[in-house]
Amino acid sequence: MTRIRINKILVIIAFTVMLFSVWSCNSKSNKKADHSLEQIKKRGKLVALTGYNAYSYFIYKGKPMGFEYELLKRFSKRLGVDLEIKVVKNINEMFTNLENGDGDLIAFNLTITNERKKQFDFTHHINTTQQVLVQRKPKNWRRLTLDQINDSLIKSPIELEGKTVYV
Repeated sequence: MTRIRINKILVIIAFTVMLFSVWSCNSKSNKKADHSLEQIKKRGKLVALTGYNAYSYFIYKGKPMGFEYELLKRFSKRLGVDLEIKVVKNINEMFTNLENGDGDLIAFNLTITNERKKQFDFTHHINTTQQVLVQRKPKNWRRLTLDQINDSLIKSPIELEGKTVYV
C-alpha cells in the first residue's frame, strides 16, 4: 500500500476512536440514577454509602455500629425497606458511586461546600463542629494575670503563619 493510503486509514481509525470515546462519555453522563423514594420502596432496599470509621460505621464483635449506621437503620425501618451498607474508601469515591447509581445516599460527616451544593442535595445538618487550637500555656503562667496569659495565646489560625505546627 502506498503511504497516502496508510495515512488515510490511520486518520479514519483515529476519527472512529474519537467518535466512540465522545459517544461513550456522553451516554454515561446522560444516565441519571433514580434515587427517588418511590424507586427505593419499589426495590425494597436503601443502599447507603459510608466510610469505615469509629463515627459513621464499624463492626464491633461482629455487630455493625456507628452513629450514621444507627440513623440509617431507623430511617430504613421507617420506610419499610431493608438497609444495605456499602463501605467506600474516600469521599471522592462516595460522590462518584452516588452519581453512578451505586448508592441512594451518602451517610458520612461531610462539609457542605458551594461546589457540592451545585451537584447534590443535603439534609439539615445533624451536628456542627468548630476548629480548636490547642496550645501550651506560657512559661511561668502561674505568676501571670489572666489578661497576660490571654495576650500571649494564639487566638486565630492566621497567627500561626511562620510558626511550626505539630498535628
